[in-house]
Parts: sequence; C-alpha cells; structure tokens
Amino acid sequence: MGKNEELPKLESRGSHLSQTIVPEPWEKPRHPLYLHHSDQPGAVLVTQPLVEDNYNNWSQSMSMALMIKNKKGLIDGTVKRPVENEDEQQQWDRSGPDLRF
Repeated sequence: MGKNEELPKLESRGSHLSQTIVPEPWEKPRHPLYLHHSDQPGAVLVTQPLVEDNYNNWSQSMSMALMIKNKKGLIDGTVKRPVENEDEQQQWDRSGPDLRF
C-alpha cells in the first residue's frame, strides 16, 4: 500500500461486517488519469500522419481525439502532476507516456 493509501472501511450490519471499497478517483472514467484498456503506447489516435502541409487538420483531429479520451489537459498543462499523493503520482506516470511526444 502507498503511504497515503487508506485501508478499506468496515461497516457493521447486525452480526456481519462488510468491507466498503472506495475507488480511487482515477478509477472513474471521467478522471483524466483513468486508463481504459485501449489506452496503450502506440495506439493510433489520428490516422492521418502529420506532414508539412496538413498541420491545421492534423492538429484539430488530435485535439478532438485527446478531448474525447479526456487526456487533453495532460498535454496542454491544465492538469498538473500531483504533488502530495504517491499513488496518484504513479497513476500520472502510467498515464503520461502514452501522450508524450
């Protein structure tokens, strides 16, 4: 377990104890650090390769692809690398390499 990770909470229900597992924020699909099984290094986000004369079209397509995958903030800097939570930093490090150029 990471330094900041909490143990699952136990709830008492009559004579039974049950665990409530609270998902990490990045385990929710809307979180920018969420990794879908299709998020892999080498995955093609834009089928049209960038060449000298198509930057505007390529850029628009890439921007749309990153926005759809909720990863645009990792590229444009609006989502910063976490500084306090070690587990979230590791998730950032796992999420980022797919998008680095």
